[in-house]
Amino acid sequence: MMAGHLCIEILKFIAGRQSTDRRNLTVDMTTDPSYKFCEPPPPERKVDVEYDPIIMGPVKAVPYGFTPWDLIYMEGPLTFGELLKIFEENFSAEVTGISCDREMLFYDHPVKETPIEKMNRTIEEEYVERRKKPLPNGQKYLLLSILGQDLEKNDCEFPDIKYEIGKKQKKSA
Repeated sequence: MMAGHLCIEILKFIAGRQSTDRRNLTVDMTTDPSYKFCEPPPPERKVDVEYDPIIMGPVKAVPYGFTPWDLIYMEGPLTFGELLKIFEENFSAEVTGISCDREMLFYDHPVKETPIEKMNRTIEEEYVERRKKPLPNGQKYLLLSILGQDLEKNDCEFPDIKYEIGKKQKKSA
């Protein structure tokens, strides 16, 4: 039953049907076997909130109405300074932290100034140094999470960044 349903959904995808034509299947094989078809819910859209109980203050969604499925695409190599400038120009936001996997790659401490060397390092260099091992062969991107504030110092929530790892540039002769 499950394999048949899965095949039908794959055929719908191949045929180019709308996502609204797809269905979820719930099967209960306990005492009273039953199955139900239902429409999958749409993704939850992120919106501005006046008070977030975890942050204990207002949180803005940048860009407004993004979903967990949305990504910001960026091509490397980029330095931390360049990435911060892109966010400032495109989103009018100040980046205060950048993490990847479980590693905090960048944190703009409110008291200590971020060293110039850190701003001129590429994201790939910092990631490799923090992990203490090279990037796996064939890895094409990093998924970065961003912490930041808008110009009024309100905390902001951003979609993740799919950061394409930069190719090493060949030196011309």
